Amino acid sequence: MFDLISLLQGKYEKVCTGTYYSELPLTVESAGIQFNYEITEQCESKNQMLLGNIAAQSKSVTVKTNDSLDFKINGYVALDDGSFYVIESIKENKEQATTEALRTLSSSVCTEYELKLTEHDNPWGLK
Repeated sequence: MFDLISLLQGKYEKVCTGTYYSELPLTVESAGIQFNYEITEQCESKNQMLLGNIAAQSKSVTVKTNDSLDFKINGYVALDDGSFYVIESIKENKEQATTEALRTLSSSVCTEYELKLTEHDNPWGLK
């Protein structure tokens, strides 16, 4: 995410708060886990052909986070703007972690997770 050095260097980016759901929330009261994220790649629209002639549009976005949640592919994420997504892929980046930290810990605090998300219908208007 960011630290004091990044702030002084002018690399400060907006950090948002999203909610992760391991399963599709069936009610508004469904418990989700909040995490902080940064958008790394803005929404892009994709046109897909279904059954040969029906076009479907889907939007995707890529976010990165330092929060070490148990993210799973096909998990659900609600972002700050109220949009709702399905996790398409998870990329774990351990480049910033030192080898000493990785010897003793299964995942370092410096580990970043990059989530590729695909738009999904928001079942309850979750935010």
